[in-house]
Amino acid sequence: MEERCKDVGLDFEDLIEEIVIGPKSEQDINSLQLFVEQNGLAVLKDKIRKSDCPLR
Repeated sequence: MEERCKDVGLDFEDLIEEIVIGPKSEQDINSLQLFVEQNGLAVLKDKIRKSDCPLR
């Protein structure tokens, strides 16, 4: 994917604006950040946030 981005003049991290975890999700932000970092996507770890949208 990164190679294709370079071919068209984009940075991979520019493709993903943010990763939003649903408000009722039990996913821990820190563990997801660690996961993306360990899988070669460290540029995305600061784009992860928990939604503040209230769900019923």
